[in-house]
Amino acid sequence: MKYIVQIFMSTYNGENYLEEQIESLRKQKDVDIKILVRDDGSKDNTVKILEKYKKEGILDFYKGNNVGYAKSFLHLLTNNIEADYYAFCDQDDVWLPDKLIKAIEKINENEKPSLYASALKRVDENLKFLGIQSFKNLKLTLGAEFTRHRLAGCTFVFNKRWIV
Repeated sequence: MKYIVQIFMSTYNGENYLEEQIESLRKQKDVDIKILVRDDGSKDNTVKILEKYKKEGILDFYKGNNVGYAKSFLHLLTNNIEADYYAFCDQDDVWLPDKLIKAIEKINENEKPSLYASALKRVDENLKFLGIQSFKNLKLTLGAEFTRHRLAGCTFVFNKRWIV
């Protein structure tokens, strides 16, 4: 049995990178993915790209007014979607094929509500490797995360125990 992972993506004028990101999502190993996109009022060809992938049955999407990426992602969470795991992704990311399964394996080491955040491999617009932003020695507290956000939401994978 493969795990079902619901991926939430917010888009805004992302035509330059969106197709490459969607293709990297499709290549995830050992999981079944569902993709839900909220377009945050794009004025370029982003919606046309999303329509193409929706016709192919790859994703579902809906359009909204421009409220910014944070509120757009929060709106995605209001959709009552059942999955084993949930993940956020940005429109200009490219995911390695084992990103989700590695996160799930780490989450499954305990039976608590778990949020996984990975390091970031930074690349330029041509996917040339620039470096790794790692958080191995970062000491996190709930208060610190509320006051100065340090982790990238696009690295988050969490289990359904967080969904109330």
